[in-house]
Amino acid sequence: MAHCWKGTSEKRFRFYYPVLVMIIASWIFTLPRTYGESLATLTEGADRVVMAIPVQKVSFWQGGLIKTRALLKVERVIAGASTGGEISILYDGGAIGPIGLKVSHGVTLPAGQKSVLFLVDDGDHYSVFHDAAGIFFVRSFSGKEVVISQDSLNQPGVSIKGLRHEGDVWREGEGIPLSTFLSRIHSLWGKRP
Repeated sequence: MAHCWKGTSEKRFRFYYPVLVMIIASWIFTLPRTYGESLATLTEGADRVVMAIPVQKVSFWQGGLIKTRALLKVERVIAGASTGGEISILYDGGAIGPIGLKVSHGVTLPAGQKSVLFLVDDGDHYSVFHDAAGIFFVRSFSGKEVVISQDSLNQPGVSIKGLRHEGDVWREGEGIPLSTFLSRIHSLWGKRP
């Protein structure tokens, strides 16, 4: 009996092995490891990358939607046009009196929150490239400045596409060291077409 099954089990293994590999590979690629756009995509699409703090926000009606214009104090120009001072950004959402509009995956700029923003020049103002995916909050953790993406704040763990390949692992709530994040942006900015 053992002799009859020897060739059959070998054939089964050869047939099921590729199927098993495909199932495992598809499972691995669908794990929720990162959130938002890749850092390379954000860097390619932005006209400017700044570290800034919102100092004033004004919401208003425009075409049946609530829009918000935020005035940002630029602390540091990371890439792009080197003009500092203050800049204005416009985004969907905000509140006018008791009426508010919150956009899924939209821009959120808490008052006084230092952030790294990937911006697109729209003439008289800027917009955030890929909305929430283009904003990274700068926080202090264990005496160091770290970056946490707006998209990953309510997700388990912190990971930003484009940094994962460096082999660094950050635990939930710690964020990514600001110096590492800025170094990666500078590297990608130099490779832009």
